[in-house]
Amino acid sequence: MSGEDPVWRFGKLDSEFHICVAEASGNRMLPKLISEVMRHSQRFWCLMTPGNRNVEVTLQEHQAIQDAIESGHSDQAEQSMRDHIEHAMERHKL
Repeated sequence: MSGEDPVWRFGKLDSEFHICVAEASGNRMLPKLISEVMRHSQRFWCLMTPGNRNVEVTLQEHQAIQDAIESGHSDQAEQSMRDHIEHAMERHKL
């Protein structure tokens, strides 16, 4: 939808990405947990305004995770996800 708020759209896609990765982990509980965490993190999406460097960095981190998964490099995927979570916490002062 072209009329969607870009911040809301980014938050929705961010949640979908994390839930998809959780589902791919094979851990049945992880997608439910991630879904809850992402639901509660919506308040931080307002910090991710279009043009904000956080959006660009987040997308680069997501791409690194996706690339590692698609290449079958589970250790790299795990490290990339750990780095992403750590950086997100720093960006949002959590």
